[in-house]
Amino acid sequence: MTLIVGLVHNGNTYLASDSCASDGHTYNLTAHPKLFSNSSLSIGYTSSFRMAQLLEHSFIPPKRANKTPPLTYLVRDVVPSLRKLFKDGGYGTVSNNSETGGQFLVALDNQIFTVQSDFSVSVWRQPFAAVGSGEEPALGALWATAGLKLPPEERLLLALEATESIVTTVRAPFFVMRQSQQAVELLRPLSVSTERPLS
Repeated sequence: MTLIVGLVHNGNTYLASDSCASDGHTYNLTAHPKLFSNSSLSIGYTSSFRMAQLLEHSFIPPKRANKTPPLTYLVRDVVPSLRKLFKDGGYGTVSNNSETGGQFLVALDNQIFTVQSDFSVSVWRQPFAAVGSGEEPALGALWATAGLKLPPEERLLLALEATESIVTTVRAPFFVMRQSQQAVELLRPLSVSTERPLS
């Protein structure tokens, strides 16, 4: 139902999203963007609106000790807190002693991390990531524009537009959020460019 894309550019991290909610047959557009910040974490979500509500409104990120690497902090401190949050909040499933949650991107310390549905945390060699039903074409678009001298917002918009053109569960309006060392920039819409020719 979703596309969330993340990009690292010149020491800043960007998250962008679509607005589609879909069961694969019909769709609606959410009035609440799929991006938000919670303490030092910037988050873009897919999978479940219930998960997102818990993350945004109920989750209190644990205190991070000085000099704790971001991956260590997410794996050792954040994920156990998330597992408890989801259990207490009635979200997630347990099957054969294995817990399953949802999937989302996290921006922290100028890096993009993917939290998988099994609560593993991934960080990739390339400076971009994507999750959701439009993940594959978006990753291809981000790879294809890596060598072009485009502003990061334009690269994200191209990835979202390219995916919307072929994936039925990705729809504008699109939004972007920037996290720098100083602050998280307020959420703002990405302007949809004029229709691109097919040839």
